[in-house]
Amino acid sequence: MTPTSAGNVVQITPQISGTAGSGSVPMTPSSFKAGQALVRLDQADAKVALDQAEAQLARTVRDVRNLFCYQRAAAGGRAGAR
Repeated sequence: MTPTSAGNVVQITPQISGTAGSGSVPMTPSSFKAGQALVRLDQADAKVALDQAEAQLARTVRDVRNLFCYQRAAAGGRAGAR
């Protein structure tokens, strides 16, 4: 999170989106240290997204391998027809 201050008001913006899991925001500016984690994100959403991305990658790899197999088979059939 990137804090920016203007007087006694501090705006906090996330670097990534997610569901807050645990953590606490310091109530006074003096208790906040640069680089301190304010919130821990729940890992469940990230895990689901990772699983979906890995499954899509596996499908894409399988599809590309099948295309290469079909291309080789078609090229072999054309070569024999000459």
